[in-house]
Amino acid sequence: PFFSPLWSNTSAWPRLSRVGLARQCDLPVRSLSQGQKKRAALARLLATSRPLWLLDEPFVALDSAACGVLQGLMQTHVARGGMVVFTSHQAVNLASGDNRSHRLGRA
Repeated sequence: PFFSPLWSNTSAWPRLSRVGLARQCDLPVRSLSQGQKKRAALARLLATSRPLWLLDEPFVALDSAACGVLQGLMQTHVARGGMVVFTSHQAVNLASGDNRSHRLGRA
């Protein structure tokens, strides 16, 4: 539950920096804001090598800068052969890959 200073000596440090959590690396996750917790989850996702990312409302609680970072991460993942399936209540513009959008209406 802590982002320990020891993380700066591991491969986690670049991931934390990439999602904008470098300055919060010494704080317990429980003390982070909702947006920072979302960023921590993204850093954790970057540490995996899963070809399929299933993300439920990944842009909620993120500021515009973090939304841009997330879009870039998603595009990079797809460009490397991965797949991203996500839900969103907001328009998301991804420039790469085979983008498909499905709108759900009322039953």
